[in-house]
Amino acid sequence: MPLTLHNALDNLPVYNEAGLPAHRRINVPKDQFGIAYRHTKQQGAALSALIQKNLYDIIKQIFSNQKVVKEKRVKAPQKIKEEHDPQDRADSLQRIYEEALR
Repeated sequence: MPLTLHNALDNLPVYNEAGLPAHRRINVPKDQFGIAYRHTKQQGAALSALIQKNLYDIIKQIFSNQKVVKEKRVKAPQKIKEEHDPQDRADSLQRIYEEALR
């Protein structure tokens, strides 16, 4: 699926108190096809303002509790390593190719 403003916003990661992803969606007005209204300059400006405000609120919430920030500082890199470790990805791809060649 190509990355669009619509699916990028729908999948914007936010981290919860434990430093783990808690996918929060920024709800934006959409047309009947599920595409965010940005067809006119006014719609584009309103969409940008809505996204900015929501991002500001999300970031403010993240940094409002120093205890949570400290926990995230420790847990977020661990979670990234667990889910996105390059060696794990390489091993997984290697297994796929080996299976395909059997």
